[in-house]
Amino acid sequence: MKKSFRNRLLAVAAVAVSSVMLLAGFDSSMTVEDLYKKTQEANANLTDFSAHASANGDIQLDVSASGTTQSMPMSGSMDMDIQYTLSPLQFCATGTASGDASALGMAGEIGMDMYMVNSDDGSYTTYVKISGLGDEAGWEAAKIPAESAQQMNDMVAKAMAGDYSEIEQTLGIDVAALQEEFMGKAALAPEAVTVEGRECYELTMTLTGEDIGNLLNAVAEAKPETIDPTTVQMIQMFAGSLQFNLIQDIDVETFRPVYVKLDMAGSDFTMIGQIIGSLMFSSSSEDEEAPTPEVQLTVNDLSMEYTYDWETPVSIEVPEEALGAEVTEIDPEALAGEAMDIAA
Repeated sequence: MKKSFRNRLLAVAAVAVSSVMLLAGFDSSMTVEDLYKKTQEANANLTDFSAHASANGDIQLDVSASGTTQSMPMSGSMDMDIQYTLSPLQFCATGTASGDASALGMAGEIGMDMYMVNSDDGSYTTYVKISGLGDEAGWEAAKIPAESAQQMNDMVAKAMAGDYSEIEQTLGIDVAALQEEFMGKAALAPEAVTVEGRECYELTMTLTGEDIGNLLNAVAEAKPETIDPTTVQMIQMFAGSLQFNLIQDIDVETFRPVYVKLDMAGSDFTMIGQIIGSLMFSSSSEDEEAPTPEVQLTVNDLSMEYTYDWETPVSIEVPEEALGAEVTEIDPEALAGEAMDIAA
């Protein structure tokens, strides 16, 4: 082989390899809409994954009454290891949550173990154990009937692939239009970021309490039996000044999520402080003429993070002691109705 021909061949091969690498890497022309479509296509082929979830809170409550102020710092954290299989839908979550609110007489750590597995008849059974509360209740088990389990399974599978028909039928709203509206609030970083050793697209989005309230209001108008309008008004008043900041890092090659963070930095908690003050006054004061305490709520950190693991094999095995728990059969629709009655 002549040297010149060999060099040209190597040059062509190098260009071809470089082109493949570019096609599989960061695309600067990618739009938010294109990225969402790519992630939905990737999600449609998912079979299982693992994730680590963590949450942190650092809050201070300053209560002023009769010329004196009492400061009550509160902090807490949560760490959970989560595993999912998607066909059929199964999951387990194990971890701990700890908190320190010594000024209110509360502090300590609890363990949390949760499993949801399917049976041969199509039903699902959930197993839950909360430990560290002093009164160990052991494992609790509940069975979800096959029909309800299948509906839930279908809804999750379709939503992962971008088919929101089941959710739209349940809630009575146009989820695709809502998603398009939310995508209008998202921004895509102009350059790739490296997260967990992977090159990623980074999406950022900020939603307000008003956005969440409008969503709930749309559900209430479409299907009043789903959520009570009075409840929506209470939530809007409670959460109207809040801000939810979302960061999503998505692998440029697989279009699978690598990291997600949700935090509430920039929120105004004044209204929530006032509500807390009113509740404290109504529950503790017997003097109707006593002034309502002034409550200042300072939130230094209120956030949650997810880190995804697509490589470690998923293995969901319910502990033997959990399998021995007495199983209670539940009706998800009746349970949802009871929850709405409580919220109302």
